[in-house]
Amino acid sequence: TADYKVDVAGLRRMIQRALDNGLTVFELTYGDGRLWALNYEEMKLVAPTMAEALGNKGITTMCTGPWWTQQTVEFARYVESVGCNGLQVMLPEKGTEDGFVKHFEELARHTRLALVLRAAGFTGAIPMKLLARLMNIDSVVAMKQDADETYMRECLIHYRGRLNSYAGNWEWLLLGLPYGAVASFGPFSTFAPEISARFWKAVWANDLNNARQITEKYEHQWLHEFSYPFWHASLEYF
Repeated sequence: TADYKVDVAGLRRMIQRALDNGLTVFELTYGDGRLWALNYEEMKLVAPTMAEALGNKGITTMCTGPWWTQQTVEFARYVESVGCNGLQVMLPEKGTEDGFVKHFEELARHTRLALVLRAAGFTGAIPMKLLARLMNIDSVVAMKQDADETYMRECLIHYRGRLNSYAGNWEWLLLGLPYGAVASFGPFSTFAPEISARFWKAVWANDLNNARQITEKYEHQWLHEFSYPFWHASLEYF
């Protein structure tokens, strides 16, 4: 807000508008969700706000910072206690393969949350060797694909049916559909969810030509003009 506080009322309105348009899966990310700009207590405020606004009408996934195990476990237990369903886990900036595996094993041991990976982070794309080991942890169920299209395709090929590799935008989803992609983020969900609803209705109807046209008309133009001030202006305007 203008006084540098979390806009709780605005977040609730955003979720309600999306619900009114049939969107039921909500996830905050560390980058585009601007969680890096919040302190720890402010991040803890966002989690129950999302969960309470959604209620039992869908799925809420929160995100960690690039913390090590103790703080990540503490945060995971908290967001589970306030009603969130999943947690996207940012890898710490430094660590070993064994350390990262232990990190997720501890999370799985202390919480029942569905755990979501992020393909790209401070350490670069998650190496396939590390990913293979993480697939031995049952609660690791999804990955936000934001490395590149080739990496997303490799994950879909190797872990189709085991790992929900969801795209960062609609274009990537359309590229991944032949390999089993089933979900993606949609930039318009935050301020014009009726456009997102049109896109998903086309995908579910297997009307991929219409889905492509919606992507070209809206997403391509929006991403071409994208900047965070432009996005913030869109949120304020709508």
